[in-house]
Amino acid sequence: MATHTPRGRDCAKSITGCIAGNLLISVICGGLIYATLKIIGVQFAGLIAIFVGFADLIPLIGATLGAIVAVIAAAIHSVPALIVVAIFFVAYQTTREPCSATTHPVPHRQTQPARRDRGDPGRG
Repeated sequence: MATHTPRGRDCAKSITGCIAGNLLISVICGGLIYATLKIIGVQFAGLIAIFVGFADLIPLIGATLGAIVAVIAAAIHSVPALIVVAIFFVAYQTTREPCSATTHPVPHRQTQPARRDRGDPGRG
């Protein structure tokens, strides 16, 4: 029977925390865009929000892909809807980037031991 090393458990815990944090941020993004599109009256708000939520899972370009689709759908609806959705995504991207630095470490803080605790015994 194989035994798991503490380092392996720490690694699995870190990856799980990172994935959970990314999923949470994507669900929040999808929910916020759904509410925004629904209030504005854009058709297929639910479908667009689901796409935006899934696209947000893609690192680096996902949120931008989702924003492009949502902005195009809003533009088809009306110019004021286009402006509102564009402002929403600019605000979302602006708050998301600093949040990446502040919220992603939260799962890491909860899942990783302090650096001094996981030092290699072989290294000085």
